[in-house]
Amino acid sequence: MLRGLTGVEPLEIAWMYADARDGAFGLASPDAAKVEVGDLVAHFGTLAVGDRYFSGMTPIRDLFPEGCDVAFGNDHGAIFDRFVENLPHVRTLISDAAYDVLMLSELAPRLLAADARLGDVRIIDGDSPRRRRIQFRFAQPPAPGEPLPEGRRDIAFPRYEAGHAVSIGAPAELAADVENFLAPPAAK
Repeated sequence: MLRGLTGVEPLEIAWMYADARDGAFGLASPDAAKVEVGDLVAHFGTLAVGDRYFSGMTPIRDLFPEGCDVAFGNDHGAIFDRFVENLPHVRTLISDAAYDVLMLSELAPRLLAADARLGDVRIIDGDSPRRRRIQFRFAQPPAPGEPLPEGRRDIAFPRYEAGHAVSIGAPAELAADVENFLAPPAAK
């Protein structure tokens, strides 16, 4: 299939071989996905933990039937840890797309609540589903050597009647919400 898609003989692609993939990035742990990779391992070698020969657009509900914790929780925390470490430094918006089968955004509050660095995680309903937010406080410093951030924090968590590509399913709503999110506080 790769030959047909790229016009290149896969066995001639040097970076496909496991020993040439230092620093490669993949999704979660290699045993999390149930994607058939055929004889890639036989040809190219066993990859390091966290790397993957194939990460397709398989619905996350199929990959992780027991929930997203397996993919994005603390046990496989490279991405999630960076996300939490970044929270004190940036305003954050997570779209909650009602028909998204790739990312189960409704699990975001549960994942945040499971992290020992965060406490008192709750969803705050606004005057509309697009005004929802996830509120939390830091129970521990987000990263070693950092001070404990004070006060409560908010993550914008607007709900859209859309699939994974919110910009296609609800473009006007997303544009308005992003514009409002990016506006200086005095302009709101």
